[in-house]
Amino acid sequence: MKPPRATRYADDVEPTLVITVEPFDGVPEQRRETDGAESLSFGRQPSVGGVVVSSDPTVSRIAGIVSRTSHVWVLEARNRHRALTVTGRRGKRHVVCDTSDVLDHGDTIEVVGASSTTRVRVEIGGAALPQSLQLPSTAPWERKPQLSAEQHSVATALVMGFFGSDHPASPASDDAIARVLAISVKATQGRYARLRDALEAWLRPGFRLDRVDVADILIAHQIVGHDDVRALLTAATDSQ
Repeated sequence: MKPPRATRYADDVEPTLVITVEPFDGVPEQRRETDGAESLSFGRQPSVGGVVVSSDPTVSRIAGIVSRTSHVWVLEARNRHRALTVTGRRGKRHVVCDTSDVLDHGDTIEVVGASSTTRVRVEIGGAALPQSLQLPSTAPWERKPQLSAEQHSVATALVMGFFGSDHPASPASDDAIARVLAISVKATQGRYARLRDALEAWLRPGFRLDRVDVADILIAHQIVGHDDVRALLTAATDSQ
């Protein structure tokens, strides 16, 4: 899901990377600098020398790794079940899920758990010399996809487990969605297919998403949130 963006530096520039982790769960702000001699991991229990960014049990031990490759800094997401969201200086947002992405000076990485979100700010030394490939003004990740009420209800049911007390890191099955929406499994499958098609068209024509990708996008882009799930479950209970 990598949008067409990159920031490169002149060959004689050795860009350093500084990441600043906002406070979380009583842990004060952390600041770490690296010159690219080694990669930097972050997560709930990262490798030796890594940065702890969350105590949320649904966040991976190693949520991501940042390393330098040929004068660019690359973010690698390590868990497809928990996407990382990168927000640029101009507010453009996109998902990094089970893939890698080139970081830009001023980006913010969001590490999203079931009950918490930690923001990691990125500063790249030598950023005065970038040659950036700018996103077109119509880039889809600048806005949320326009979903119908039917598609949004299926989307909410699909990710409802991520906001529950047991925080399972997997999307709901067709049977579970059908029970909550009080429709048949066949109808659920048709509605889910239309939701997936809408998200694929929003990304770009020909893009293919599996069920976990769909759930990751819905959560990371805040298309569905706690309030949506709460309202859906309340309505389902009232109708019984």
